[in-house]
Amino acid sequence: FEGRNGNQSTLWIGSEESYTPCHYDTYGCNLIAQLSGRKKWVLFAPSDTKRMYPTRVPYEESSVFSQVNIINPDLEKHPQFKDAIPYQVVLSPGDVLFVPYHWWHHVECIDSAVSVNTWIDLPQDDIERTKEALIRVLVSSLSEENDAFVNPNEVIFSHEENVRLLNKTIQNKEEVNTKEIINIITSDDIIEMMRKKLTEY
Repeated sequence: FEGRNGNQSTLWIGSEESYTPCHYDTYGCNLIAQLSGRKKWVLFAPSDTKRMYPTRVPYEESSVFSQVNIINPDLEKHPQFKDAIPYQVVLSPGDVLFVPYHWWHHVECIDSAVSVNTWIDLPQDDIERTKEALIRVLVSSLSEENDAFVNPNEVIFSHEENVRLLNKTIQNKEEVNTKEIINIITSDDIIEMMRKKLTEY
């Protein structure tokens, strides 16, 4: 890919049996190259999203998590998950995996493993970035440091900085789909987050 300098890539290092919870990335698609060790990937298509019980809590920018424990699912709590179709692959050194847009993935290290990925921008990323910027504004206005609503690894900027970033994403987009934005900020997770915060006062 032309014009890339490594800033679009991440080096992933994991110990045996460590794993990344099942989630999908809100924008872009993904290419992963396995450098050493082995990793097991379990993927689900976007058509299974309802069966994955998506959540934005704890909040992490550009990640939507599944409430299902993929390793040991509780089908009484998440009965629709039984109808989700998993696609499983084990990556060995030299293998490359393409993860399409909005595909769910759970990743587990079979051995101590190292891989590198690169995210590829897509045309629909503009609206996704606007959604993410708007959610950050909501989170920054409702959350305090070490708030349970936020992933401990996530850095939440000041409310003013997040509003500035939101304005920038809107100005960079020719047409903002207001209906899509309203849908994302009125999701059950966001409403529940706001309800819990408001009941504290």
